Amino acid sequence: MEKEQIQKTIATETEAKVVEFSFIKEKRQFKVQQFNARSKKGAADVEANQKCQICNCRAYPIKKGRNGNIKPLWGLPVT
Repeated sequence: MEKEQIQKTIATETEAKVVEFSFIKEKRQFKVQQFNARSKKGAADVEANQKCQICNCRAYPIKKGRNGNIKPLWGLPVT
């Protein structure tokens, strides 16, 4: 009878540890996913800022083309 009680206690403690470790694992995975999402967003923001810069007069945004040409987004001339 005492042996059964010890086995049940060990099984319960083991199950609790497994749940705790799985929680920690999920929490770490969530943090990694958050970090990756923030990294992607940061890279996208940098790329967007490089592609769309504000001209000297700050009146309208301009876009840099692939070959380095600068063209206004709304068809206005670049001064």
